[in-house]
Amino acid sequence: MKIQGDEIEVPETLVLASSPAGLPGAMAGRTSNGSANAPTRRRGRPVEMAPEIVLERIRSLALRREGLFRVHRSHPSLYARARRLFGSWEGAVRASGFDYREVVRRAFARAAQARRKSRRRSFVTLP
Repeated sequence: MKIQGDEIEVPETLVLASSPAGLPGAMAGRTSNGSANAPTRRRGRPVEMAPEIVLERIRSLALRREGLFRVHRSHPSLYARARRLFGSWEGAVRASGFDYREVVRRAFARAAQARRKSRRRSFVTLP
């Protein structure tokens, strides 16, 4: 970066990626130095995981024997990212192509099975 007089010369390597076309706003199509029709950086926190990758991971987890049971405990970062990107876990599951009611039904059945199994272990028979 060179400073000449009052102006700062910004090299091409510092120009950030452009925002998607059609975004409203006063800064759409402007760079950090204010020139028009040059690439800009989108406001806010950068996307850490693309929505397609989140949906792909949800699909792979749903196909396991355990399904999506307790995903919030086993994969908390995926659960949080899905909620941020899709508004809710239900929205993320539906966007991945699964029936959310069926997913919840399977989770309740698995939880009930785990409770029954723990009750059997807790009883001790006396001679």
